[in-house]
Amino acid sequence: MKLLPDGKHAFHDGGIDLRNHGIRLRADKSYPSASPPLIILHPETGRKIFIVNRSFTSHIEGLPR
Repeated sequence: MKLLPDGKHAFHDGGIDLRNHGIRLRADKSYPSASPPLIILHPETGRKIFIVNRSFTSHIEGLPR
């Protein structure tokens, strides 16, 4: 299981309706979607960290939803 996320990307959906999460975004701004790596190395410690956000991450690319 520890190796499963390596090489995967998290899809951060800028079009998700965040009102259900209690987050209000500015109506005059756009929030683009992005697909960053799911795991990156922390710049100070060098340890692996997850880049996911319960509000914006809609799914992990390459895995069934």
